[in-house]
Amino acid sequence: MASSAVTAMPHSFHHIPIPPMPRVRPPRALPGTVSPNTAPQPAGPAPARKVWVQGKWRDPASRAAKYRSQVVSAQAQKALRHKNHGLSIFAYFHVRTHQVVYSLSRVLQASQVLPQLLFHGKKTVPSGLRRDHWRPYFSVHFPSTPAGARAGLVAYQRLREFSARRQLSPDLDALRHTEETVAQWFKREDPIDLHVKMLDKKERPPKIGRVMGIGPRARKIMEQKATSVADAAFVLGLAVQDIKAWTVEELRDRTQDRLKYELGQKGKRRLLQIREVEKQKADEIAARQELVRKSGSAGLVALQKGAAEEVALEYGGRVGRKHQVSGLVGLKTEIQSLEDYDKELAKIEEAATDEEKKLLLNKLAEIQVLWADMRDGTYAQSWPDSVFHDDMAYAAQSSRNGRLNWSVHVAARDGTKPKHEQIEQLQQRGDVKLKEEVVSVREQEHQHLVDQAESEVKRIYRTETRFRVPTTGEEQKEYEQTRLQMDGEAERQACRTWQQKQDGQVHAGEPATTEHGSVAAEKLSEEQGLVIWRRQLAHRIYQERVVASEAKLRMAKAELLEARGERSQVERVKAEMAQAKPAYVDGSEAKEAQVVIPSSGSVGRVWNRLKTALHQVLLRR
Repeated sequence: MASSAVTAMPHSFHHIPIPPMPRVRPPRALPGTVSPNTAPQPAGPAPARKVWVQGKWRDPASRAAKYRSQVVSAQAQKALRHKNHGLSIFAYFHVRTHQVVYSLSRVLQASQVLPQLLFHGKKTVPSGLRRDHWRPYFSVHFPSTPAGARAGLVAYQRLREFSARRQLSPDLDALRHTEETVAQWFKREDPIDLHVKMLDKKERPPKIGRVMGIGPRARKIMEQKATSVADAAFVLGLAVQDIKAWTVEELRDRTQDRLKYELGQKGKRRLLQIREVEKQKADEIAARQELVRKSGSAGLVALQKGAAEEVALEYGGRVGRKHQVSGLVGLKTEIQSLEDYDKELAKIEEAATDEEKKLLLNKLAEIQVLWADMRDGTYAQSWPDSVFHDDMAYAAQSSRNGRLNWSVHVAARDGTKPKHEQIEQLQQRGDVKLKEEVVSVREQEHQHLVDQAESEVKRIYRTETRFRVPTTGEEQKEYEQTRLQMDGEAERQACRTWQQKQDGQVHAGEPATTEHGSVAAEKLSEEQGLVIWRRQLAHRIYQERVVASEAKLRMAKAELLEARGERSQVERVKAEMAQAKPAYVDGSEAKEAQVVIPSSGSVGRVWNRLKTALHQVLLRR
């Protein structure tokens, strides 16, 4: 019994749980130890489809690579905005309501646009930002100096304040009905339906001098295209004065800093600390810009799509799949402008007379305004002398099927052509293509007429002249000449044939009587003359159509040369056409002074003299 108890004891006790092993943390890195995640990329070619992230080669689709791409993109966008903050103001207008909003970035951002859209009634403020509803209006570019950036930020604030002031406290006289608004009210729908509604007292026309209703008043207030240009002209006039004042103030501060630097050791140490902090910040921004330049190369993480497009639009590059971001085109120009700025400040400091200072200050205060449509600048009564206007480079090539991107402003230095030049070039290409198609069609038609001469004459006879009789005096004369030209032997043979058909009893060798023969010859000559005249008329119509086809072909070729811009060739063709005499295919000359051949299209005053000297051939049916 004791043995059985001893045997069962181990199975009767509960198992004691074993405590978990404590987590052993890796030893902390000592100060100064380089992390393996920051190891530089090794020398040599990069492996296929691999990027260097966190100290090792990784797949581009890995989490580490994606996270690194987000970090690099954020740094690139931050560096770009830090570099250009306040130097440019971009204005957009709504395609339907003509509202105008301002932005400090080329790409529309909801956080900047939606606060500028004030409430004027129901459905006047959108719930979100639709970039396809906004178009570039104009952009203002300030000098690439600290004073220019400061003036740009102040101008941006003033433009937004003026826009809000005009919307919140509009001119009451501008919101009253006028004769123009009343006329538009009567034209908004069918006059009969509107008259019926007025009789039923469902609609009442507005009265001149009364304040508009909620809907028309809201649309009138939201119309800001003209007022925004006037505000911009006034604000830029203030900005020019601010830039000059702040440039002189900056010069004074620099002089004071230099004097402090020269006075004592304490000021010297303080200025050195400030210079070191500024240099460290500049190096950090330059390193981030270097990431933008090297992005997409072998072994480095590419930027995200949005960041790459923003950087590419700023520097005029192309956004593609293989080559994410182009080199920073124009960066050397910007650096050179900053260096020139320091030199200009030195010149101002050393200038002897006030006139020289004034000229240099005016040069540093130049502001550029780029317009999508240069005619919009006439909304302002006057512009400051230091403001220069130019056409906006309106197109940016993106990777999406090479289409034009219309929702962003593009810098003028990116090499693209202004909008009106692009439209003229596209119209010229379309005109040349159309003229080439016309020439091809004319050549085919003319060649078909020449090759199918016999069949074409038969077709004209069968469809147009087979049952035709001479009606005019000229046709009667031609018909009589055709009858007189018939040979006498042919007349006698025709008489015998006619007599045999009439009585049916005359033998083959029996001569016909004189009376029957003369009647038969007269009837047969009349019918045979009509047939011959009709065939001659068909042949003449064919010849005239060949001449007309050749003339149209020459004119089409001349128009094509003019569309291509080959003036010398056009003059040569005009001289040949003026000297050439119209002739038929068989070599006979055509009759003159009958009818002018119609041209294939109007080409203006160039062809007014050409039409008078062109082949004049009568086109008959």
